[in-house]
Amino acid sequence: MVVFDAAMWSVDGFKVVNLKVSHDSITTHTLYVKQHTVREHNEHKPSDRTLFILNVPPFIDETFLRDLFNKAGEIERIQLCDKPTSAEIVETTSLFYKKPKVGYKVAYVVYKKSAGLQKALQIRELKPENDVPKLCSGVLKWIHEYNNGIPNMIELKTKVDTYMENYDKEIKKKIENEKASTEADDEGWITVTKQGRKPGFERKESVTNKIAATKNSKQQKKELTNFYTFQIRESKMNHVIALRQKFEEDKKKILLLKQSRRFKPF
Repeated sequence: MVVFDAAMWSVDGFKVVNLKVSHDSITTHTLYVKQHTVREHNEHKPSDRTLFILNVPPFIDETFLRDLFNKAGEIERIQLCDKPTSAEIVETTSLFYKKPKVGYKVAYVVYKKSAGLQKALQIRELKPENDVPKLCSGVLKWIHEYNNGIPNMIELKTKVDTYMENYDKEIKKKIENEKASTEADDEGWITVTKQGRKPGFERKESVTNKIAATKNSKQQKKELTNFYTFQIRESKMNHVIALRQKFEEDKKKILLLKQSRRFKPF
């Protein structure tokens, strides 16, 4: 249901913003914006400073959105994702293998001040600045993404060599620590570890807890009851105490029955 307001159009709580991708463009694209609100506070997307945008076309990126919405105020960060989410979007750190976002997206524009959000909610129409580069779409966009998806072999080799060098250093340090642990300490004790071609693997915490629980259950089964003299004495004393308690309870019950004239011993 579309409701016409005196100030602007609104659709189910979203305010409609017309977007022109270029100054000479005849057609417009519709964006739907509103203040981002969630039940729990999110430090990465504060409700008083975050603008939630729907229907973001595939050819629009973070740079283009920043150029469009920075008129309302200084922007702290912009996040593009495939569907709405309250969690922080963690981008891949790889410089060579980046999966491009396809299809229509949603965007979160976080302003540095809440006044920027209020100004952004009053925008009716957006136009790119003169210095915004021409957008790449269609077949040209696919070619551009394919060419960017091919990694630079020299940079890739440098990255792999650096990673393997750091990995070798960690393995060497681990071996040195294991050798140091086999040496006798000040008191003459030596820590024994499993060595050989297959030294095994580190156990998970769940496996360690399960083994400990099994060991405890077996230890409890091994304990003998009424084997020692003190155990027999304690069991007899506990039995006598239980009988005395039961005798006192029976006496109270009989007294109550006598008072209610329901006591008939014969």
